[in-house]
Amino acid sequence: MNIVRSLLVSLAGAAAAASLAAVGCSTTNDINNGGGTSGLGESCTRSFDCKTSLVCLANTCVASEVMVADGGDAGPSTTGPHLGLLNESCQRSSDCQAPLECIGLRCGPATYNLTATGKSCTGECSMPSDCCEMPVTFNPPLPTWYDDGGFVPHYLTQNNIRCEDLLEYLGGSTAVCAGATSTSEVGQGCFLYAAYCGCMNQNPWSCTNNQCVYTAPCTTNGATVGGCPSETRTARGLSTTCSNSGNGGATGTCSAGCAVDSDCDGKYPPTGSNHFCGQADAGGENCTCYQAACYFKCGKDLDCAAGYTCDTTTSLCQQTPCTTDQNCILTTGKPQAKCMAGQCQVQCQSDIECSTSIGTGGATSICSGGVCKTAGCSNDGDCTTSGLSLVNSPHMLCIPAPATAAAYTSAITN
Repeated sequence: MNIVRSLLVSLAGAAAAASLAAVGCSTTNDINNGGGTSGLGESCTRSFDCKTSLVCLANTCVASEVMVADGGDAGPSTTGPHLGLLNESCQRSSDCQAPLECIGLRCGPATYNLTATGKSCTGECSMPSDCCEMPVTFNPPLPTWYDDGGFVPHYLTQNNIRCEDLLEYLGGSTAVCAGATSTSEVGQGCFLYAAYCGCMNQNPWSCTNNQCVYTAPCTTNGATVGGCPSETRTARGLSTTCSNSGNGGATGTCSAGCAVDSDCDGKYPPTGSNHFCGQADAGGENCTCYQAACYFKCGKDLDCAAGYTCDTTTSLCQQTPCTTDQNCILTTGKPQAKCMAGQCQVQCQSDIECSTSIGTGGATSICSGGVCKTAGCSNDGDCTTSGLSLVNSPHMLCIPAPATAAAYTSAITN
């Protein structure tokens, strides 16, 4: 009998201990102020194993929020595992917060929410007054000094000449220009000031198809009194040849662009490269004038970008028509590229398949209509770069892109 009584007492004690243990277990997932070392998402067997404010749920440390309802006892409320934000690391897309996806082990957008605008940052003007502005990095070949006006000679040799510099060159006033001729040293300075700085009374420029055109009549060649400017405000090369030069003072017109290769010297080509056209070391021009525009010359196919070949007749690069999908895959580096009507098209379902590069002004290429297209600009504010350094980059305007792409383009090396 005593043995039975002892057994019952032991069982009762065990039950009480189990009850206490159960109570203790029920509090292991309350707010944790323990000194555990397991971090968010790491393994645990109890909340004490986790760092402060984390609780152990399904053997994993997770965040916990204590909610008190109607004055009742505090109880744990857990949140799911942390999902990656933009640029946070990931192993798979499910690690990222929607709509982000795991791209290159980083959470990022697969779609940029942009549309192809069909516009480009190639406009020089929207009205004639936009053209009356000193070109960027302007360094006109003005005489080192002159004394036509009877004042102290002024040196002008720095780059990036401004209107204030020209006015100082003229002695602080344009009064000296009243009797200036095309053959005088002061004539060139007076002409440049009138062409780029003094357009308020009579603007010599027009804005045609968003490009600056010098429309004032001319009587002589060169950037001097009665002549033609050598470039627009964006440093696009113009011809300094007057159509009626040498015809007894008869008025003529200046070319809207370059006329000969030498007109391109010292100018930026239309591709927006940060290299000037100029005399090559071998003694010949490294640019050519084609259809009134300046381009860097090519001498062989290797001088052109991938997918282009050198047309030795024009010394310009032209796009090589594709013949197979393999051609397009190799030239674009995109496995989903297809050859369609002689041109490579990259098929897509999301923007990330077109480009992972997002620069100033938005994605460079997006998925539109099932193929990769240039996103294009939406307004002038998107035109923050034009291929030149930001320090010397002219302000370009967002305009409708040409209906057809240019047949030729500049060489990228030579």
